Amino acid sequence: MNIWFVAFMLVYSTYFVEAWKRMESILGHTWLIRGLKDETTERKEFVASVGVDPVLRTEKKYQLDSSFKKSACGTTVAIFFIAIVILCQGLLRPWYVSLRDSEDAAYWERFIPSTVSTIILITFGEIYKRVAWAVATYENHRYQSAFEDSLAFKIYFFQFFNCYASCFMIAFYYKDFAWLTSNMITILAFKQLGMNVLEYSL
Repeated sequence: MNIWFVAFMLVYSTYFVEAWKRMESILGHTWLIRGLKDETTERKEFVASVGVDPVLRTEKKYQLDSSFKKSACGTTVAIFFIAIVILCQGLLRPWYVSLRDSEDAAYWERFIPSTVSTIILITFGEIYKRVAWAVATYENHRYQSAFEDSLAFKIYFFQFFNCYASCFMIAFYYKDFAWLTSNMITILAFKQLGMNVLEYSL
């Protein structure tokens, strides 16, 4: 009976999601807003030098610095934070090995390095959100859509490494599947609880 119920829920949820996508597509085509991207909303924080367009003879804004220079700054900051995350995960390895090999250590103590790893994960995630916002603002995007795209890319690029670096290192570099199990259990349980408490407090 339980198997049939699970199968029914899977089929129903799949049908619901696909029907929702179909309705969104129909509405998008009907109102001609499929893939709409507003490039006209200029940010108030945009800083530019004002000049005269040589062809149209009208006032035109020019960006002060090159976009390549500012993008390179954002990439450097992201790589720096990723390196710190990987270094922290590497420093936890000797601590876990000492607890695992110790005869006096209780079983629950093996979860302490994974708990610390999860705290590091949450802390760096929150710090980097503020840093990414500051870097995206420094890049001086003219339009709001470009600013949001840059911010989203920076955050997701870092969060991919931040969330999965510890599991990849444990699984493929250290090849310690006992630690991998405790690490994944701790991240799934503690991170969810920690993020809920943080969001509630904010």
